[in-house]
Amino acid sequence: MHQRIVEEKISLLKKKKEELVENIKNGEEAFIVDDKLIHQTEKILINIARALSSICTILTINRLGRIPKHSFESLELLIKGGYISAKYGVNLYRLFRFLNFYYDFASFKEEDVYRISVDTISLIEKISREVEKMVKA
Repeated sequence: MHQRIVEEKISLLKKKKEELVENIKNGEEAFIVDDKLIHQTEKILINIARALSSICTILTINRLGRIPKHSFESLELLIKGGYISAKYGVNLYRLFRFLNFYYDFASFKEEDVYRISVDTISLIEKISREVEKMVKA
């Protein structure tokens, strides 16, 4: 059951990654002056952060037998348990912080949204492969 859910989340991540690529294809200078594009990209990043948070929670429950209190805890447990590479941890933490900050305060600066988007594109590809291997094992 959890394998199917994780696979659906990974499929969503890949779709959202393509949307990010499309949104930032013209570079940072064009991106930061387009309010509509920034807002649209923030929504995509929120969807990506939610999907990654769900994946981390599902893996924490199924691989470690623990119910995490929040996405940061599940990520930390998965990294410590060797299920997710620590090299992706920084970008995942940043993405989860983006999600929490967005709900608690306001939007990030345009440059931050662009930078997080660029980092997230490569993160999705790497983390998807890692999680797909883990789930199929």
